[in-house]
Amino acid sequence: MSLRQRAVIYLAYWEDQTNAGIATTLGISLGSVKRHRMRALQRLKEHYT
Repeated sequence: MSLRQRAVIYLAYWEDQTNAGIATTLGISLGSVKRHRMRALQRLKEHYT
């Protein structure tokens, strides 16, 4: 998992930020947040199932 994906997961689930908030915090687009989140969750699912 990339550092950006880890940051998105951390901000979403530990800091309870919205996708828009994550985009602002990381300085990336909303679409990038959604893509990183989706890929990170897929990797976690593959790893733990």
